[in-house]
Amino acid sequence: MMEKLQDVLYEREKVLWEGKPEPFSLLDDTYKQPLLITWGVSIAVVAAFLAFYIPFYLRTEGTPTQLITALVLIGLIPFSLSIQPLTTKRSLDKKVTYLFTNQRAICINDTQINTFNITRETPCKLQKLPNGSSVIYMGEDGCKIKPTASRNAAVRRIKTPDSPDLTGMVFYGVKDAMEVCKSFAPFSNVSEV
Repeated sequence: MMEKLQDVLYEREKVLWEGKPEPFSLLDDTYKQPLLITWGVSIAVVAAFLAFYIPFYLRTEGTPTQLITALVLIGLIPFSLSIQPLTTKRSLDKKVTYLFTNQRAICINDTQINTFNITRETPCKLQKLPNGSSVIYMGEDGCKIKPTASRNAAVRRIKTPDSPDLTGMVFYGVKDAMEVCKSFAPFSNVSEV
């Protein structure tokens, strides 16, 4: 990781803080209801499809290829929606490192390094999590992220289509986030929401 970091640091840039997300429950209070609804709807969609398609398939004497194709197509979207929270949790648990330098916020994972320039005018807010850690939302677009989307935002890029640069960043599960932000000059006046 340090080799990757040396390649992106500016000449006089110094790392002020480095951390990883704290362990968290997949079904904590913020995420429990949306996840259960997603999983329930996914199961219902697949069950309804099977209830209607299988009798149709049997009546029309379709080919096995048609059945397999239909099952794959109808199962793909619910499966993707259902597994995405698990892959996000895995990434946050094992692959993400956050850094504050004297100029930027940096998020490093297995496949990419995201950097976000920070000034005294950069908006920042904190959200307390059930495990005692916090979410740090940075930048105008980062501060617009809903709590139920904070995990996804922490492992993805936040940018507008017309901008080549990131327009926000989210650090999820930061231990002692208030102290971290207060020691970082641009965010010394941060408050919790």
